[in-house]
Amino acid sequence: MGDDPLTNPISDLSVGGSLIGKAVGWLTGTGSSDSAQPSTAAAPAPAVKPEDATAFAQEVQRQTANAQALKTAATAGNFSIHPDAAQAMIKGFQDAQDIWLKNQYNVYRLTSTYKLGSTPGAKVISQWNQQIGQQLATAYAALNDILQTQIDAYTQAMKNYQENEANVSNSLRKSGES
Repeated sequence: MGDDPLTNPISDLSVGGSLIGKAVGWLTGTGSSDSAQPSTAAAPAPAVKPEDATAFAQEVQRQTANAQALKTAATAGNFSIHPDAAQAMIKGFQDAQDIWLKNQYNVYRLTSTYKLGSTPGAKVISQWNQQIGQQLATAYAALNDILQTQIDAYTQAMKNYQENEANVSNSLRKSGES
């Protein structure tokens, strides 16, 4: 498969495998991960570094803007793509949505109350961890919106291509009749 976006669409998309991999890594407590497999082990809630949550939230914001710009271009008719390529891209985004869904439990774990003890320090750290987890969970929820926006954009771009092909075909047919 390699990194060809037509055969492995997640590898080279603006929302790409790296963002999904990072999200899964942070959600499972393994840091940045190239593997987009959810954690099934009954481990304690993962430790989330503030810089991870912040970096992920910032990347999701950038990708939200990119996805919306792509959808806007497609809706305006300024972006079209061959149906085979569009279907490959859409399949990649749908696969990413499946991964996203499988990791919802890890998101829940991040936002749960950390039981670190009853000392004042433990209470402060527990609350702080929960706030960081909530920041990451909010960004992770937005990731699914990005994936759906990309699906919508490629669906419209495929329709644009098909309409253009029909118009060209009709135009050629009419010019051949003259």
